[in-house]
Amino acid sequence: MSIDAHLVKRIGTLQLDVELQLADGARVALLGPNGAGKSTVLRCLAGLLELDDGRITQDGRVLDRPSSRVFVEPNSRAVGMMFQDYLLFAHLDVADNVAFGLRAAGGSRRESRRTAMQLLADVGLESMAASSVGALSGGQAQRVALVRALATKPKLLLLDEPLAALDAGTRVSVRRELRQRLQKFEGVSVIVTHDPVDAFALADMVVVLDAGRMVQQGSLAELAVRPANRYVAELVGVNLIEGVVSVGRFISNDGVAISAADHDQADGPAVVTVRPQAISLYGTMPTGSPRNVWRCNVVELDIQGSRARVRLGGTIQLVAEVTTEAIGALEVHVGSQVWATVKATDVELGPA
Repeated sequence: MSIDAHLVKRIGTLQLDVELQLADGARVALLGPNGAGKSTVLRCLAGLLELDDGRITQDGRVLDRPSSRVFVEPNSRAVGMMFQDYLLFAHLDVADNVAFGLRAAGGSRRESRRTAMQLLADVGLESMAASSVGALSGGQAQRVALVRALATKPKLLLLDEPLAALDAGTRVSVRRELRQRLQKFEGVSVIVTHDPVDAFALADMVVVLDAGRMVQQGSLAELAVRPANRYVAELVGVNLIEGVVSVGRFISNDGVAISAADHDQADGPAVVTVRPQAISLYGTMPTGSPRNVWRCNVVELDIQGSRARVRLGGTIQLVAEVTTEAIGALEVHVGSQVWATVKATDVELGPA
């Protein structure tokens, strides 16, 4: 199964223009800020929105092509969709919610409900079959919505923020279960998320959208090594600094010299990337081997478990990730001054 799509759609101020070529078995995460067009992409693929221009083909079959006046209704596409708020039907019990798509496709009530019971048993919810959806926890509702989307055996599975409605405690276990089910799904799955952790866990490829356009695509590892811009760098958790190489030296746009080891980058526009974990912080100017040393101000401090992310400003803008022990020893707080160091071997330099 393959998807070949050029999605052109205008909604208010959003002007979507995105091309996607997805092969059988692909698991793709759409990342981007609010209003980037992520959910609009899903709705176009599902047939809930008609394109203004472009095309959607599935295994060579045209589903939407305005220039030819071809549009296939959602119920005639091999597509399953799970909505952000799940959209379970309050007037139906859990089993009938799962059976809904099968009934809509012409299946008998008895056979559709039997299939629904099998799917609910697969996710450990067979005992909830006759319950109202209001009796479900957040994690249970997510599972019901997922198996409902899978019940009709779609070739294309669309998931809109599938974990957003869950609390932090439930999110980890449900993410693990969802990953296992997606790995078994033989068709194409497209997952909208704003969380790089979800993208890393659920998808093989990431497509970053901004203002209705594709900014970059690839694995998270590829994006981290060579992010297309500062937004992508922050999204995947690396520092990106733009500048130029002149006479073999990198100078940032803010005039800061940064040393990188063993590079053969030609003179001209360039970028460097630095992992937050590669940055060390000191209370006084350090001595020793680091070739990159800057005096910075602590702009923001975010402690997560045993690690802390420190946003630095002043001479250079960076995000460092250090242990909470280091934060305590240095008595770091917002507004304090620190020295940041990076070894030249931890600086990746490439063309802009």
